[in-house]
Amino acid sequence: MIVMMFEFKVHDWEEWKKEFIANRPKRDAQSIKTFYFGREKNNINNCHLSLSVPSLEVFEKHLEQNQDHIRRAGVIPESVKITILEE
Repeated sequence: MIVMMFEFKVHDWEEWKKEFIANRPKRDAQSIKTFYFGREKNNINNCHLSLSVPSLEVFEKHLEQNQDHIRRAGVIPESVKITILEE
């Protein structure tokens, strides 16, 4: 299992949250589990997300298949920072 921690900005927190929740069945189908998602108290469009994924290949496939969804959710691509952890 690999744990991935994300920090990123969105155009609108509520829209991103709605899209993220709606996308859960696709994550579940690929055994991608959410540990945490939230926003910064004093900067509501700065988001944090922690996921576990079976492998980087599975995550990359999920990312490829969901590019339109990510754009609709309002993620600002150049703001994304990812930290990958392993057990």
